[in-house]
Amino acid sequence: ALFIPEGFAHGFQVLSNEAKVLYLANTKYCQICDSGFHSSFLDSVWPISKKILSERDSKLKSKLDFDLKKVILHQ
Repeated sequence: ALFIPEGFAHGFQVLSNEAKVLYLANTKYCQICDSGFHSSFLDSVWPISKKILSERDSKLKSKLDFDLKKVILHQ
């Protein structure tokens, strides 16, 4: 188990063919609050270079273009 405090960015890379991920949140899903940035700046530390990203994640902006104000204002 891994506890990620509220407001912290997080990501994961699966090292096997299958994985089960279970999320527990303290609020209902808020589409306006849902945000993120593309993790391409972490390419040197991810163990596997070939990635399978969701359509949503593949369209995210880079870390440099990430608008933190949007996330803070909608919480």
